[in-house]
Order: sequence, then C-alpha cells, then structure tokens
Amino acid sequence: MFLQPLYLLGVLLTVGINYILPATKRYIFLLLVSCLVIGSYNRESLVTLIALSGINYWLVRQLFRSKNSLYYCVGLSLNCLAILLFNYFTSSGHRLQFELNEVYFDAKGLILALGLSFYSIQHIAYFIDVHKNRIVPEQNFIRHLFSIAFFPKIISGPVCTMQELLPQTNGSKITNEQLCKGFHQLVLGLVKKMVLADRLAPCVSSVFDHNDAYPGITGLLGAAFFTVQLYFDFSGYSDMAIGTARMLGYDLKNNFNLPFRSASVAEFWRRWHISLISFFTRYIYYPLTFRFRQHKQTAAWFGIIITFLISGLWHGIGFSFICWALCHVVYLCFELSTKKIRFTLSTKISPGILHYTGLLLTFWAVCFSNIFFRSLSFPSAVHHLHKLLTDFMPNNWEAEVIAPLAVGGQQAEYFNLSTTLTLVLTYLIFEKRIEAFSLSAKINWAYLFVAVLLIVLFGVFNAGERFIYMQF
Repeated sequence: MFLQPLYLLGVLLTVGINYILPATKRYIFLLLVSCLVIGSYNRESLVTLIALSGINYWLVRQLFRSKNSLYYCVGLSLNCLAILLFNYFTSSGHRLQFELNEVYFDAKGLILALGLSFYSIQHIAYFIDVHKNRIVPEQNFIRHLFSIAFFPKIISGPVCTMQELLPQTNGSKITNEQLCKGFHQLVLGLVKKMVLADRLAPCVSSVFDHNDAYPGITGLLGAAFFTVQLYFDFSGYSDMAIGTARMLGYDLKNNFNLPFRSASVAEFWRRWHISLISFFTRYIYYPLTFRFRQHKQTAAWFGIIITFLISGLWHGIGFSFICWALCHVVYLCFELSTKKIRFTLSTKISPGILHYTGLLLTFWAVCFSNIFFRSLSFPSAVHHLHKLLTDFMPNNWEAEVIAPLAVGGQQAEYFNLSTTLTLVLTYLIFEKRIEAFSLSAKINWAYLFVAVLLIVLFGVFNAGERFIYMQF
C-alpha cells in the first residue's frame, strides 16, 4: 500500500493542497487525510486509533485536574495492555469476529491496528510527562488526535512525543527549502527500500525460511544480509516519513545516523532507531539508574537489563526476542565493565586499528543477535546456533554458501546477487555523501535523475511492499 503509485501520488496531492491552506488550519486537513489513509488500510485500525486516543485524552485530563494517581495507573496499564495484546495476536493464529449493524468487524484487526505499538508508547510518554508536571495536557481533542494519527509516522514512527509535534500545529510558512529537502529525502527512502532492502530480502529468506542443512557460515552471512536489509528497510521508511512530514511543514526527529560506522555496541544504539531508544532511555533507563544512583555501576547494569528486556517484549512475545535483548545486555554490560581496560589499550594501540577492529566486532555482534530477531521460531534460531558451533565451514562453497544466498545456482541468480552486493556496498561506502545530497536546499536534478534511474533499473516492483517494522 505505502509504496503503490496511487499512495505516492496522493502524498504529492496532499502536499499541494496543504501548501495553499491557512497555516493554522492545516492540521485539520491533515487529520482527515490521516484518517483516510488509516481507514483504507482497514477500518478496524481507524476505530482503534480514535477509541484509544479518546480514552487516553479523557484519562490524562482527569489526571491533570484531580492529581489522582489512579488515572495515571489506568492510563499506563491500558496502553501497556494494548501493546501486549498486539504482540500476542501478532504471534498467534486466533481470529475473533463480531457484527455491528450488519457491518462485520475483525476483532483481531482491532488489536492488530496499524501503528498501535508506536502510538501506545507515545501515550505512555504523555501520561508520564503530565504526571511529572513537565507539560500541560492538550485541551483540543482534534489536535490531540492529529498528533497521534499524523499519517507519515503512523506505521513505524519516528516516535514523537506530543510536546514535539503539537506546537507545530500552530503553523508557519512552508519554505522552498523544506519542500526540496523533503522531496529529496522521500526519494532516498524509496531507493533504500526498493533498490536495496527488497533486493536483499530473497537472499535472507532463502537462508532463514527454509530448514536446509546449511553450514554455520551461511547462517551467519544470512544474518549479516538481514541486518543490512533491516537497516535499509527501516531507515528507508523513516526517510519517507520524515521527508513527507517536512514537505507538509512538520519536523520529525532523525531515526538513524550511520549506524554501521559504530565502533561499539553502545555507540550503535545511539545511532540506530534513535527515536525509540530516546524513549526507552528517558522513560525507563534514566529513572532506574537515578533511583539506584548510590551504586553507580550496578545501577547502570540494572538499567540496561530492564530496558532491553522491555524492548524485547515491545518487539514481540517470544523467547527469540528475549534472547535478542539478552545478547545486547551482555554486549553493553561487557563494554561497561571493561571501559578502563579498553581506555588503557587505546593508549597503546594505533587509533586506526582500534577503530576498525571496533567496527567489525560491533557489526558482527549485532548480526549474531539478529539470528534470534529474524528466525521464524526459537527452535529455528537454535538450529542456526548449533550449526555455528558444530558445522561452521562448508564442504562446497558454491553449493552451500553462494547458491543459497543467490536464491539458487543459476547464472542469472549469481548475477543478481553480484548486482545487489555492488549496490549495497557502494551505498554504504558513500552513505555520508549521499545523505548530504538528500539535504540539499535546492532541487538537485542530478541526484534525482540517478535515484529514479536506480529505481527503474534495479527496483523491486512486484514484491516486498510490506515494511518489516509494520509487524511491531
């Protein structure tokens, strides 16, 4: 849906209409468009969004007026329950249906509403900030609903607190610079998704979706392909969301900052899914470490453990996600415990060697954890780990490594794999420069020509339309 030509044409039409409307009334028009987009996905998503937003709006106002912690507890519980139910029904095959005035509703659809996990954590942040007297709740329900339903970010963020988005509804002139930067970033997102992520997807599926007796190195390379695919898929969506919002006159926070140039796992998490990590850091990690601040290192370990376990549960109910979270707990606690040792080593080893060693170790550590994230089930992940430990090297590189990653053994498939790897590596090498081009304040025709050419020649048009993070 979100990569279809009709949707993209609708975005451009929305940008044009929004541009000519009075600045202070744009959010009403954009709310209507957002409801149309969400409702076209399915009506259950729209019903859930309005109902949950209405309940939260009432609860938070009651909390502010009465200072009664009961409203605070009910609000937090409601949104946590919504996330848990979403994750439970995502991983189950249950179906629930009911009829209302001869209109059939899929109750599972009400729970699997578009973007529910993302706007639920925004409501959680809202309750906490009001409870802590950091902000005053919004009095206008239309503005409240708009801040949740704003369609560019509804699927997968970036996660924006209400105090970040609501002030922008007052309106200001949309500049040519915003339009140019937004359009460039939207196009960049399409390239990342259609040319890079969707070309990697069959390679990843070939390794993870079939229980073949591949050696451990094939599984590890499949995890590396998935890590890069996930980055291009999610950052591509984020670029499309941020670019679209910018053309509409709204600034959303950046979600990625060259994460594969991280020399430590701690640095990786400062560069990856920045908006969600900022939420977890502000509302979970900092309060926990502050409460146990007398024991500095223990508090940090405890904060890391709880934060990542909650992050794992937010991504899904299942032992695979818990193991993924525990991998990062181990990485971060190890880095924290060896901070002094690593500092001493940095004075004795060449900075270049230390930096590039850190890059490689960080990348492969993240790839290893993503075996749990991508595997279809926990037993499947265990199968990959067993192969890593007992049968790592192949007997036949072409048949057991290259052919699975190439989705077969034909010459055309090898050519497609070579093309995909060339495109991916070229982008990653010149990523910083390409990102700079996307922020050009004037239309860069050369940049747009190359981007469109890449989409036409190498883009995947017949598959891969679903963004990975739509499942969370």
